[in-house]
Amino acid sequence: MLMTVSIRRAQAADATAYGRISHAAFAAIATQHNFPPDFPSVEAATGVASMLIGHPGFYGVVAASDGRILGSNFLDERSPIGGIGPITVEPSLQNKGIGRQLMQAVIECGGKEHARHQTGAGCLSQSLIVPLCKFGFCYARAAFGHARPAAQAPARRV
Repeated sequence: MLMTVSIRRAQAADATAYGRISHAAFAAIATQHNFPPDFPSVEAATGVASMLIGHPGFYGVVAASDGRILGSNFLDERSPIGGIGPITVEPSLQNKGIGRQLMQAVIECGGKEHARHQTGAGCLSQSLIVPLCKFGFCYARAAFGHARPAAQAPARRV
């Protein structure tokens, strides 16, 4: 079944859905890699969402279909280098292009204001690096053997 997804600006009322999705998405990754979860509870994730949505220094978007929130992404606009994330997609809907649409939305917004971008993730798995490379990001650490000298790196760096 084909789903129509729309991307719109995040609103305060979206925080609860963000909390549920973020907790589930990050808990799944943490469990898979035997790490502690980024958000210990849905309430903690909802609190982060409320802060991000309500702060004038952050630009947030959500993906929605038939009134249901499917995922979100944020751009930190508080400095000349815009930080992207956290990006989340409902676990059952991952790998269907929703994350790509969310990433594209904040990149388009950030391209107007920032010359460079960085993700909010301190440690990226190989499965996350590949999709980011499609958007022109370059992983700047040598951990995966993808590092290039800064002078040769594209404008967007992870």
